[in-house]
Amino acid sequence: MTRDPEAGFTLVELLVALTLVGLMSVAIFGGLRFGTRTWEAGTQRSEELNEVVLVQDLMRRHLVQLAAVDQVRRRSEEHPIFVGDGQSVSFVAPLSAHVGLDGLYQFELALEDGEDREQNLIIRWQLYRADRVPGTTSELDGERVLLEGISEGEFSYFGASERRDEPAWRETWSEQAQLPALIALEVAFPEDDRRKWPFFRVAPQRVPALVRP
Repeated sequence: MTRDPEAGFTLVELLVALTLVGLMSVAIFGGLRFGTRTWEAGTQRSEELNEVVLVQDLMRRHLVQLAAVDQVRRRSEEHPIFVGDGQSVSFVAPLSAHVGLDGLYQFELALEDGEDREQNLIIRWQLYRADRVPGTTSELDGERVLLEGISEGEFSYFGASERRDEPAWRETWSEQAQLPALIALEVAFPEDDRRKWPFFRVAPQRVPALVRP
């Protein structure tokens, strides 16, 4: 039996065609939704990783250029230009001219309590003065939160506290004669936080510096 070419589609054929189109639409839109979610997750993951990498790069640029000022005198008292403990580190280093006034600045990197028992990594800076004790933060030129939502963090320092001592990792550093050979920062994020803190170690180098008394 041949079909009349002028005859239309039967109801069954239309239902079958509509069903197939519906199934194809569901599959296509499902794939698009999955692809969109995957793209968004990948973009967010990339942004989170870039945030940590940028923070580490900024810290490394400053810490690697510790100024070669062996000691600061004030009222016959000697004060080191580098002091550090588990929660903060204060040091003197140059600041790029395009960021602020060219010259030496006193920096402080600190882990401080934020909200919900979490910590924030903060950087502060001010123009260096030879009569200012390291660790003071009066007359700040700037302050910025580098990382938020840290569950725990700790600075540590590798080197010999005295020239005759064997190098070792130390929880604090306040020696006047020399800088630590390595500065480390360990950071952990909450379990539901997808950010990761890569291995971070910095070997500071002394940069020639002229400091007016």
